Amino acid sequence: MAKRTYAFLFLLFFVFACGDDAPSAKEEIDSSLADLEESSEEYSKEFCVCYADITNNGDMNQCIMEQGTTNPLPTACERDVAECYAEDYTVFIRCATNAIDEFRRCISSCPTSSSQIDSCVNTLNMRQSTCDKNLPADVKIHMDACTSGQKFTCDN
Repeated sequence: MAKRTYAFLFLLFFVFACGDDAPSAKEEIDSSLADLEESSEEYSKEFCVCYADITNNGDMNQCIMEQGTTNPLPTACERDVAECYAEDYTVFIRCATNAIDEFRRCISSCPTSSSQIDSCVNTLNMRQSTCDKNLPADVKIHMDACTSGQKFTCDN
């Protein structure tokens, strides 16, 4: 009887203490997107501190609005694809976030020469291109299908 009690208690402990604490696909995507959005907002502010005078006649709010952020998953279909391929898509979003963060660091000194600014922009474009290239073909195909109005069902 004591062995059964210990086995039962161990099972209870295992279920409650070692349960599935891993974030769901939706939580993982939401967290990654929140990080991306935060980096994008910070980039917009930092860019405009440096360049609002040049790009928007000193109108900081207008500059921030123009730099703004976009929702990388505007449709339910794209959201479904991201959640189905959560690990791959999370890696992609983190890559994009890192590219933006690197760009922020590059422009943080408010470079004034066009060659310095071009260098920052070229590095950003190169990093984003790398992110795009590393996104698996299946994810790209399904995202493109969503853009053209097709439906997506996760078969995993």
